[in-house]
Amino acid sequence: MIDRPDRGLRSEHDGVPGLQRCDRLLILVLCLGLTVTYGFAAYRYYSSANGLFDSSGHPFGRDFVVYWTAATLTLSGQTIQIFDTAAFHALQEQMLERSIPLHPWPYPPHTLFYVLPLGLLPYLWSYAFWSIATLALYLSAAVGRHWAKLNTVALVLAPATAVNFVIGQNGYLSAALLVGGMRLIDSRPVLAGILFGLLSFKPQLGLLIPVALVAARLWRTFISATLTVMLLVLLSLAIFGPEAWEIYLAKTSADQKTFLETGGGLFLNMMPTPFTAMRVLGADISLGYLVQAVFALCIIPCVYWVFRARADRRLQAAALIVAVFLVTPYAFNYDMTILSVAVLWTLGHAVKTGFMPGEKLLYAMVWILPVTVMAANYRGLPLAPLVLVAFFAVLLARIRGWAAKPAACRSAPINA
Repeated sequence: MIDRPDRGLRSEHDGVPGLQRCDRLLILVLCLGLTVTYGFAAYRYYSSANGLFDSSGHPFGRDFVVYWTAATLTLSGQTIQIFDTAAFHALQEQMLERSIPLHPWPYPPHTLFYVLPLGLLPYLWSYAFWSIATLALYLSAAVGRHWAKLNTVALVLAPATAVNFVIGQNGYLSAALLVGGMRLIDSRPVLAGILFGLLSFKPQLGLLIPVALVAARLWRTFISATLTVMLLVLLSLAIFGPEAWEIYLAKTSADQKTFLETGGGLFLNMMPTPFTAMRVLGADISLGYLVQAVFALCIIPCVYWVFRARADRRLQAAALIVAVFLVTPYAFNYDMTILSVAVLWTLGHAVKTGFMPGEKLLYAMVWILPVTVMAANYRGLPLAPLVLVAFFAVLLARIRGWAAKPAACRSAPINA
């Protein structure tokens, strides 16, 4: 049965009970293989540790040092220095008592509300709390109360999950907010809007949410999200002062743009966007922006059409998730945690309606994309946008009703 819009994205429909026995066996073998692989990699990684630091000189959790030091500095009344990249880096090294690679703070001031408790704990305890708490939020948003499902195991072992844990990033949190908002968008529209508003700490991931809400005429959610963002901004102005926002808009944002256009090494290899693909190919920056703009101009109308169509809400949500990585020039492989959910939602639909040629292979390619994008970009083969475009095209085909059983792909209108 296809979810009707007035019921939202219910967890009991998110599984894939129609998989054949051989498929389930293959999935089990893959899960066991991933478990062994992750265990071996963790042993190699942590056995070479030197106190809080790995063999490359990064503290464990790598990027997590950004959140911990920002929270600690905020609690000690040094908020303004967080938004000055050079000053923030110097304070990080002072707190850790050694030199470390550059880890800037790229987030708007109200993000400090999200990380503030992390400054109350020592570094490793704080890292463990952050990882476990945000992972729990992510799984709760993705599978609801049905934890004892194959989907839960799949999400825990997904490459995007491993990448996010090792890097200590916020992919679990951003996925929890976006996926949770999409799940509640029909049943609890105001709460869904609050979750979307909270996602404003990573505005690039929420670019298409207003398009979707306007197309679906979900005005309560739209207003709720808008008011949430306004409240967060006002609270940050009142608590941290206007200077934090002034520095963020004038300096931090400029540093982000510089990193986007000139950053290399791991930074460049982790990005799956069309703009990054052009950089990997050696194109001029202006050409990169032009290509990114063409992608955006093609994708945004499609997202609007998707949320105006009579379609399974899971497919609409999956299409929005994939479109994010084609519209924004600034996204990383750890952000692809939400892509894992999109794959499972689409796979569940495909099991019930039939697979199109090559569809299973495509899902596998998207599933491992958070890892393969690094290898492909490193070798000068930026294939991630092509994989994402193919996935988006499959979603459009399913929403349009071109799957093996077209009648099963249709549902009631969005505004039931």
